[in-house]
Amino acid sequence: MSVLEFQIEEPGTYILSADYVGGGGGPDVVLAIGKFSILGTILIALGIFFGTLFVGGGTLVVGGFITVRAFLKRRRASTQMVGGQ
Repeated sequence: MSVLEFQIEEPGTYILSADYVGGGGGPDVVLAIGKFSILGTILIALGIFFGTLFVGGGTLVVGGFITVRAFLKRRRASTQMVGGQ
């Protein structure tokens, strides 16, 4: 969750500090600093989405193939049993 965003004017070494209001204590928090690219985030999300669709769709196709093949083999076996008796 992003609470605060800021940009630096020039590259360099900076000191970042954070306190609770009034200097009181509270739960420990993590301050994460890094580059944020909205385009990169969107592309990652799309990759995950389409990757999931691809894997899920492939699973459905393979499952459907196995089901149809089993059905046809069972039907062929049952017609051979009826015809053979």
